[in-house]
Amino acid sequence: MRFLYLQNHHIFVHLFSVQRHCCGRDLTESNLRIVLLQKIGLNNAETANLLGITTEAVKKAKQRMRKKYTEKLESV
Repeated sequence: MRFLYLQNHHIFVHLFSVQRHCCGRDLTESNLRIVLLQKIGLNNAETANLLGITTEAVKKAKQRMRKKYTEKLESV
């Protein structure tokens, strides 16, 4: 599963690149991966499994993004 994700990652980035521009250029690649996978409907466990990280790491990354980008997202 991870191989398929890595193989098609560039397609996801291209199709959803607007996500990165909405929050500014400081959105990291790892955060962008999480955003994209969540956007296509995967839950935290599926996202973690695909990226090879823990579910807690996904939750923490989402929490940090919410804190960091709340003001920027509210202005959009």
